[in-house]
Amino acid sequence: MKKMIFLLTTLLVVSNVFAQTENYLLYKEYDPDFWVIVTQGHHYDIDINDDSIPDVRYKVFTDKTGSYVLTMNGWKACSYCLNSYGSSNSFFYDLSIPLNDTSLVWDGMCHFEALVQNPSITPLVYKVALRYRDGEDFYYGWAEFEELREAYYNRGKFHVAQTCYCAIPNYPLHWGQTSLTEGLEETEATAFVAVYPNPAKDIVTITGKDLKQAEVFNILGQHVATVQGQGETMQIDIAKLPAGVYFVNIMDEEGRKCVRKVVKE
Repeated sequence: MKKMIFLLTTLLVVSNVFAQTENYLLYKEYDPDFWVIVTQGHHYDIDINDDSIPDVRYKVFTDKTGSYVLTMNGWKACSYCLNSYGSSNSFFYDLSIPLNDTSLVWDGMCHFEALVQNPSITPLVYKVALRYRDGEDFYYGWAEFEELREAYYNRGKFHVAQTCYCAIPNYPLHWGQTSLTEGLEETEATAFVAVYPNPAKDIVTITGKDLKQAEVFNILGQHVATVQGQGETMQIDIAKLPAGVYFVNIMDEEGRKCVRKVVKE
């Protein structure tokens, strides 16, 4: 049995069909056809950040009446549920909440019943947020698992669907986010401003009507500058920023928003 578990584990690792490192973000999507058979008292370990050290463990209780996620080596998990056992009185968080939100509850273990809002559906899909602490900094990630049962108390078939890890300390990663520039895409078609020159070396000028604010983000999603509105014109000094691509999130007094891409030479 242990040999079969090892073989299936190896197959799952090899079956990773997509891994994307976008600067500091590591996203993996696993082959949906590969399942791991985990029997009573056994477990399967997952390495989220590719450092060859297990971060998350899926384990079946010795009496086979439950399964849970156990974090290791400094990691904590969040099930997005206030009740750790997922009872009918459980309150589930909105998955759009950034993982650095102070309202989220982190622990070293999540019972799998707390990770799904409808445990009658099979296969069960579990959404787990992950956090690692290094001194005063936190690093975030997330994972999606699936569990297939022939009966409610018959655990054993387990599948890793997706994992993601962000190596930027304290970055407000969202569950399901796979790109560091998500939400910062350029919106040329709906732009109500002009941005020039582009490329630029020092000063970027924004012209429009009733301008309120412009925020600048680098390609890692990090905020690097903010300029308040000046009626029909705003200027951003990017002279001290490193060369590269930046996204300028612009808002007017009516609350309209658009994002323009600027290249710093």
